Amino acid sequence: MNGSGEMQANKWISGIYYVKGNGEMATSEWVDGYYVDGNGVWVK
Repeated sequence: MNGSGEMQANKWISGIYYVKGNGEMATSEWVDGYYVDGNGVWVK
């Protein structure tokens, strides 16, 4: 959710986390050519 309570979807949050279309955070997977670890953090 953002500051006004809207669900965030299909976007990078703070440049290091990605939330999918259903609002679930991506973990241990590739997103847009970037890998996010088990904690959902983009691995540089």
